[in-house]
Amino acid sequence: MVVETDAPYLSPVPVRGRRNDSRYLPHVIAKLAEWKGVTPEEMTRITCENGKRLLRQLLLLLPAWIVLALGIAMCVFSGVGSDTNTSFQQGLGRMLGLQTGTVTLIFNCTVLAIFIFANRSLVGLGSLVIGFGLGPLLNLYLDLLGKIFPTMPPMWARIALCTLGVVISCIALGWYVQLDAGVQPMDMLILTVAKLIRKSYGTAMYVYCGFMLLTTWLTGGDIGVGTFINLLLGGKLCDVFAAMWRPLIRRLGVGFKKEETT
Repeated sequence: MVVETDAPYLSPVPVRGRRNDSRYLPHVIAKLAEWKGVTPEEMTRITCENGKRLLRQLLLLLPAWIVLALGIAMCVFSGVGSDTNTSFQQGLGRMLGLQTGTVTLIFNCTVLAIFIFANRSLVGLGSLVIGFGLGPLLNLYLDLLGKIFPTMPPMWARIALCTLGVVISCIALGWYVQLDAGVQPMDMLILTVAKLIRKSYGTAMYVYCGFMLLTTWLTGGDIGVGTFINLLLGGKLCDVFAAMWRPLIRRLGVGFKKEETT
């Protein structure tokens, strides 16, 4: 919980009707403290700590967003098959006449809406940054890669590009999924599977991707060497990078949910 002014409207009692600004935050703090049964000083401390934590989470999420989108774009651009989730969205995009990034945005919004009611604990700042920002950034990276490679490179280079994209994606996933700042919709599904089968994030990813492989085939998405590179390496690499990042995340003071990431 944090507090804000909502300026210039909705001034709190006892200054209702005046132009709102940050000078009136103590009135909001006092009412929250009354509702929560704590002192205004304690509520001030709690909300200030929450605000600092939110800022730290945002600063730590942004690099993951940039890196994750790049890894996915490299897999998609390679044309040898990307991760099963993106391949499914590729196939659906062709069916609907939409860009992959646009379908990603629609998919993310749909899953996010479901989890707001089904399991709100997985919804947070990361859901907004990754979930809503991934699609547009993916389109941008794909356009950029198209300019860098005006003609498609040979097959060995495309496979190498896809493999590197998998590694880059897993670096970002292993980092951000532990921040306890909310996760992107795909990871909401994977973490739900992890909880159901009581296994690690990486193991649950194998289960989820196996199911998505079937949906990719049904929608006519690209299934190729890259799809199986993602399928075989993705889960294990995510667990490896998660373990690598964990001590640093602890030192940075941003919590994570152990049962969902170990």
